[in-house]
Amino acid sequence: MGKKKNKSVRFTYTPGTAVKAPRSFLKPLDNKFIWAFRCDKVDWEHPYYGFCVKRIPQFIRSIKPKLDNYATMKWAEITAKESCHYMDTSRLSKGLISRIIELFGENGPETLYQIRLDGTHRVWGYREDNIFYVMFNDPEHLGYPVGKKHT
Repeated sequence: MGKKKNKSVRFTYTPGTAVKAPRSFLKPLDNKFIWAFRCDKVDWEHPYYGFCVKRIPQFIRSIKPKLDNYATMKWAEITAKESCHYMDTSRLSKGLISRIIELFGENGPETLYQIRLDGTHRVWGYREDNIFYVMFNDPEHLGYPVGKKHT
């Protein structure tokens, strides 16, 4: 008998390469959405992407109620919404990629998932089964820059 190979998918930071969806994304979408923080996986310090002390009131006033609203839905409803999806790492901004590497090195999450809070405001994180773990705050949609439409 041969050795079993480790088939886990790791997060890659190489621009231009696609990221395979981990097995947890392939589970039924009828699971209820749950959001959470893992203190060791949240960016607390970065002046833009972080949830630094000056942003805690913003979190309580605007971000938490929107995440709580998503918590009333199932993953199928959330993934059907525009701008709530996991991202190909080749399309992330260089700033977000460098922040991920700075914080987590090669032990970063398998893929990132973005949740749209309003117009340009996103939160980024990773998903394990039906739990979305918040990692980054992106109030101006700089983690995944897109061109303006209809201008």
